[in-house]
Amino acid sequence: MIGSKPVFLFSRYLNLQIVKAMVLVGLAYYFGALVAIHQTITPEGIAILWPPNAILLAAFLIYPKHYLPFVAIAGIIAELVASIPAFPVWAASCFAIINIASVSLAAFFIRRKSGQNFNFKNLKNGACFLFFAPFLSASFAGLSGAIVYVLMGRTDTSYINLWQLWWFGDALAMLVLTPLIVVLWRWLQAGQPQFKLHYLLEALILWTAVIVIGYQSFTVEAYEKAFLFFTPIWLVLLGILAAIRLGVVGAAATVALITVFAVEHLMRGTHPIIVNTPQNAVWLTQEYLAIIAVVSIGLAMLIQEISDQRDVLKQHENALKAQ
Repeated sequence: MIGSKPVFLFSRYLNLQIVKAMVLVGLAYYFGALVAIHQTITPEGIAILWPPNAILLAAFLIYPKHYLPFVAIAGIIAELVASIPAFPVWAASCFAIINIASVSLAAFFIRRKSGQNFNFKNLKNGACFLFFAPFLSASFAGLSGAIVYVLMGRTDTSYINLWQLWWFGDALAMLVLTPLIVVLWRWLQAGQPQFKLHYLLEALILWTAVIVIGYQSFTVEAYEKAFLFFTPIWLVLLGILAAIRLGVVGAAATVALITVFAVEHLMRGTHPIIVNTPQNAVWLTQEYLAIIAVVSIGLAMLIQEISDQRDVLKQHENALKAQ
């Protein structure tokens, strides 16, 4: 009877919904790692962004607190399955612990400061996310992960550069993917509000412009033709336009689309950035994409917050008129 108590407690808290969450997060984490390995790591071995931690952080911000230990277990299993073929078991285990610890740290502080039902609905929430996730959590993970790489002895890169590469890759993925996943999830929870036709048309026109300008911006056949790094600035303006017209969801989706173009061309070496090393090209592209993400999604949250405050004032005004 005593031995059955832990089993009873485990079965009490583990229900079908939690199992579904574990399967969903585990599969998303694993496929995110596969995409990262095959589509976001340059031939020189530099990771442009690392989606799995961004996916796991979104799950930690979406699900109720009692789900999180089980979601973390799913993340650890997915990390081990993805990493063991490429790394020793001890290193893969260290990577899993580092990723879970850093994401848990970020989620704990974000939910503590912004509430348990977190969403990108105001600047306070956005500032908490920016500080505790891309800045603090990703930096902590980079400090620890770089030590593992040094102990493996697989690279001649310095510890500082390894830390910076890990930090920037994690941070960029969190900036681009976590807001998109969270706002889409909250949108689905709200009952899938109907799209107005003119919003849908605006989104299609805007994303078509992103595709056309993105292709022109990042396709450079020869460095002799890359005199100015100006054309990609148009994508910053399109991100701002998406924030103004399409809200947080549209801005996050636009940033993700721009990131796809930038990463794809950086992988092929056709980017318009003239630098002396591929590593510097990756860092400059990461900074460029981070600026677009912060400006676009931040502006969208500001506009959303002003709109919500205007609605509250309107309700108070109507109440006073009724009295």
